[in-house]
Amino acid sequence: MKNHRGFTVIEGLLIFIVLAMLGGLGWFVYSSNSKTSKTLNDADAANNSTIQYARRRASLPSDWVWYGNREGDFALYHPSSWVRASNLENCTPGLFMVGGNEDSAGKCATESFGQITVYSQEGVHTIESELRAGYTNVVRHDAPTADGIIGAKMSGEAIDQQQESEIGTTGLPDGTEVTVYIFYDPDDNRTYTATYKQLDSYPDILSDFDRMVTDALRFESSIAAD
Repeated sequence: MKNHRGFTVIEGLLIFIVLAMLGGLGWFVYSSNSKTSKTLNDADAANNSTIQYARRRASLPSDWVWYGNREGDFALYHPSSWVRASNLENCTPGLFMVGGNEDSAGKCATESFGQITVYSQEGVHTIESELRAGYTNVVRHDAPTADGIIGAKMSGEAIDQQQESEIGTTGLPDGTEVTVYIFYDPDDNRTYTATYKQLDSYPDILSDFDRMVTDALRFESSIAAD
């Protein structure tokens, strides 16, 4: 009887120890699974962010190429068929010039700014200062958004701008259609301006210009190409 009772006590202790060990093992497994799940969830969240970012860029045509301007603190994508201004190293720092073809691309260190220009400057600058004297039929459009910043858009036609100078005729021909976007980034205290000019001899790429500004323009030149 004593032996039986003693065996029962020992057996009970063994069962208690086994149960305790199983409980500890269960907690370890649960804790490990929880940590693993959290790690996987965090990884999935990061991957989803990357996928969402890639999808946003994938909305642009695959042949659009990246351009970054550190001095101007902006970056953008544009159609690969566009031609950037020659000798860009001679341009004013922060100025980007491009055209639909070689004739409309503009030339640095000259009076020819080409079909499209993008640049930035410190401080607040209003769009009214872009299309003032020398324009008619000026229209203010719905406020556009670029890189999360709400800006302004205006268009107009050149009038009475041309005049003779020592380097030849300057100013836009009458009737030249001009479109201007402007955005102010309060974090950097910089104003970004994108201008499009439609001369008769230039290809019509206004729709791609609009898309470049609203879908592909970012105000951080340090961001590498996707």
